[in-house]
Amino acid sequence: MVPAAVAIDFGGALNWSQYVGSVVAASIASVLFIAVSVHGLPRFRVPVVFLVFALWNAYAWVQGTSFPVSIAERLSPGVANEFLDSLAPIEKGVAHAGLFVDQLPLSVDADSTFHAAALWSVAIVIAGVFLACSRMPSVVPAVLLSLSLSVSIVDFVSLLDSAFSISGWAREGSLGFGPFVNRHHAGLFTLFGLAATLGVAHWRYAKVNHRGEFSSGFSFEGLAESFRDSLFSYSIAAIVLQASALLACGSLVAVVGLVGSLLFVVNRGRYRKLIALVVVVGGLSVAIIGSIYASESSRQQAFSLVFRGAVVEDASQAEDQRWDHWYDAMRSAKAYLPFGAGTGAYAYAYLPYQSRSAEAWFHHADNLWIETIVDQGVIGGIFLVIAIVVVFLQLDRLNTEEAIAKGGKTAGLFAFGATVWTQTFDYGLVLFANLFAFSVLMSAVLSKSNFGFEADGSRSVRFSRMGCKVLAVVFLLVAIGASLNVLRDDAIVESEVRSAEALIGQAATDFAVLDRRIERIEQILTKDDSPALHRVACSLLQQRARFSEIEYLNPTNAEEAEQAISLTSKTGRRLRPLADASSAPKPSYQEFYRRAYAHAVQGAVDLPLDPDLLSKLVYLDFVEPDQVDSLALVSRLFQLQKRFPRQLLRLGQLAEQSVGIDSEQIAIKCYYMASLLQPPSVAEAIRFAARHPGVAVSEVVPANSLHLQYAVRFLLKTPVIRTQLGVSADDFFRMVAAELDCSSADSLLQQSACWRLRAKVLFELGETAEGLKSLMVARELSPVDASIYLEQIDEMVKAGMYLEATQVTTLALQVFPEDSRFEAWRHRLAAMSPLK
Repeated sequence: MVPAAVAIDFGGALNWSQYVGSVVAASIASVLFIAVSVHGLPRFRVPVVFLVFALWNAYAWVQGTSFPVSIAERLSPGVANEFLDSLAPIEKGVAHAGLFVDQLPLSVDADSTFHAAALWSVAIVIAGVFLACSRMPSVVPAVLLSLSLSVSIVDFVSLLDSAFSISGWAREGSLGFGPFVNRHHAGLFTLFGLAATLGVAHWRYAKVNHRGEFSSGFSFEGLAESFRDSLFSYSIAAIVLQASALLACGSLVAVVGLVGSLLFVVNRGRYRKLIALVVVVGGLSVAIIGSIYASESSRQQAFSLVFRGAVVEDASQAEDQRWDHWYDAMRSAKAYLPFGAGTGAYAYAYLPYQSRSAEAWFHHADNLWIETIVDQGVIGGIFLVIAIVVVFLQLDRLNTEEAIAKGGKTAGLFAFGATVWTQTFDYGLVLFANLFAFSVLMSAVLSKSNFGFEADGSRSVRFSRMGCKVLAVVFLLVAIGASLNVLRDDAIVESEVRSAEALIGQAATDFAVLDRRIERIEQILTKDDSPALHRVACSLLQQRARFSEIEYLNPTNAEEAEQAISLTSKTGRRLRPLADASSAPKPSYQEFYRRAYAHAVQGAVDLPLDPDLLSKLVYLDFVEPDQVDSLALVSRLFQLQKRFPRQLLRLGQLAEQSVGIDSEQIAIKCYYMASLLQPPSVAEAIRFAARHPGVAVSEVVPANSLHLQYAVRFLLKTPVIRTQLGVSADDFFRMVAAELDCSSADSLLQQSACWRLRAKVLFELGETAEGLKSLMVARELSPVDASIYLEQIDEMVKAGMYLEATQVTTLALQVFPEDSRFEAWRHRLAAMSPLK
């Protein structure tokens, strides 16, 4: 049954697969516990690490629990501040809806925190059961063989799929491997399988040859003898298969994990080599932290030095988005000290503290250790250090008198090393498949450790066998029951959300279908107050209201239909008030808009850092104008989306439409940041400046060479916009002529294009002499570009410089003797009077 549980959820992207995987895993644990209990549980030790992880998991549950605001502000001021800052603009709307924010969780996303804690609890229960049962002689070999076989099957199918595309998993541009949606997660899964396979190999080698270590008393004769053992032969074949899959998946992180894992195996947990290991890990940590705070150019130089002068391009590690994002993650961690932002809440927690991240929503930090500090603060950091130290100590204390214990130690050290190294650059351990494999493997291995609490007591806490059974059964039932209930509810919510999003994406117009879906979601909301359900309910009701309003407007021709569609769009609808004080019956669509608004308010109360919910409140502010401070909401959204150019352009438009003395300044910030992140966006920023006479172009266009060039090209192509800008455009052109730095371009051709653009600006300003000088520089940088010569001749003729134009034409004919355009210019210039 172990392979079945591991095979349930590879990608880790769906709640339903996590739920099904957890049910299968819980069933396995229950059957195993009952089967072993029938024959009598043997004496066993409870490893200290089990207690550490149990307490750590309990803290995760506490983070999702709500406390009075005064207590929450003391325990987690960072989380409380984010809640209050997001809810302040809709404070009146919250009160009007009868919602009282008198309690706050210690997490910015309590639903995700409970989900993560539930998965964690399932893993701990499974680990506990295997710890209790692994003293039975057959359990540890079965675990190693089952995990090894499971990974071998997955890797074999994945390799076939990569070669022949037989499963449909492989897609163009996919970064996954086999059924995994991420190659790094696939690599970690394979590393855990490789750990189990190495454990099997060492077990069988020690069993056949009666030797302890590979490095002690090794002989080729012994190795040859081992091949007579079928399980040893299988393990060698599985190692080759899994190593091939590890290389084929293309994960550099997995290769780093492989090297790091081998270091732990070679070290064998001995104290005399621990110092060297600490130095290596410490050096890597210092290098990573230094890279996070270093500038991009410094990183490039450092990586070029490491790789012996190799050119570091965009695809290199120096340009990896992790480095800039880790900087934001560490800013987030500092803001949420001491208790963190909430386990599993990282996707929303870091948003207010973005400053370097690229245009991407990082649901994880690609570094599980940094993510732990962000999510759980100082307490999580302490638990993390304790867990790593205790696991290492327990692996060191493994009783290796039996052959299977020798193999188990090899498997445990390899899996431990794989986790420590790979999760420095990834987060694959949070996936159920990897978490389950790690829990089963490590619990089976550590069951033979001498570092723990005796079950029938010789040194430590005394537990009777019956007491252990009762406590274990109670813990199993309570933990599994609560965890599976949370995971089941989350699976139902996810299913409903995905179905609703499909309807929204299809722009479904069937009122009956929409009404059934809305009713279904609102029924579930009476039992599970999920922000995700409020979000899609709001979207469905908005869609229902819009189509109802179009029906109410009753367009009779194409022109009226187009007008109705425009009036009911998100932007068009919010520009018209909904309130109607008359006593006449109100159209039904108004009630749909009000219900949509109510769902947006409730969702924002539960998940205040969700940009989608906050933006819905801005678009729905026409429902209750006095209850929503739209401008404050736009300002808050700017904090959450200041690294997303497309959203910033939308926020700039919303700020323009909002009423308030700061609306123009907020719009300027939005357009400026959008332009900074995405240079082509300067066109929209300039259009905004043209709509607002008091805004200068220089206020919305960043003053660097690339952005100035985009802005100049746009203005030269759109004379209407330039006319609307008036004096502002001329001032901007003068600034460009003075500050444009063409030497910063990456190539001679780009520098030449920059100088030509500067010349055009100067010609527009009437500074012909300076413009011609710029064209001369452009020509020197790109001497084989005929268009520069033609531009020079044309501008000289316009300025009456016929002699100079003739000289340039003569030179051009020498360079381009076959170009008829210069011959035509020579004849035209000959016909012109020099006196003219």
